[in-house]
Amino acid sequence: MSDTIFVVCSLVGLVCFVFSIGEMGMNGSQYASFARFGLPIALICFIIAVSIDSARGDDTLIEPTPQEYLDIQKWIPQSCCWTNNCCKKVRQTALVSLSRDDYRVVATGQQIKRTGWSQDGQTWRCTCDHIGGKWVVSVKANTRCIFPTPNGY
Repeated sequence: MSDTIFVVCSLVGLVCFVFSIGEMGMNGSQYASFARFGLPIALICFIIAVSIDSARGDDTLIEPTPQEYLDIQKWIPQSCCWTNNCCKKVRQTALVSLSRDDYRVVATGQQIKRTGWSQDGQTWRCTCDHIGGKWVVSVKANTRCIFPTPNGY
């Protein structure tokens, strides 16, 4: 839903901006009053679009380096599916802290207990679904485990 509002606000803002620039200086034009309000409407739409975009959080899944993959095997439980390459780094904004141990995954809305604290200073999310006999990693997949940074709380 927020994606649709973002796109609509962006398009309305762009149309209002372009139209108001084109009609400026045409005081006698039937569109003069629209041109006068076009820039403020464009500015309001821009602010709404930027607010929605920043509120979404960045839910990009970041591949671990080969060394990080070896390191997480030491402290992330195998049940979190690191064996299927399901554990990825995420930005802190991908998880919303609800309490010391409870978090909400921004991309899915899933509420999950913290599995443990990150041991390397990065936020980790283990997320994959078993589809057609294969493990599929996706931003929208079921989150099995999370490892936020202690300062993320």
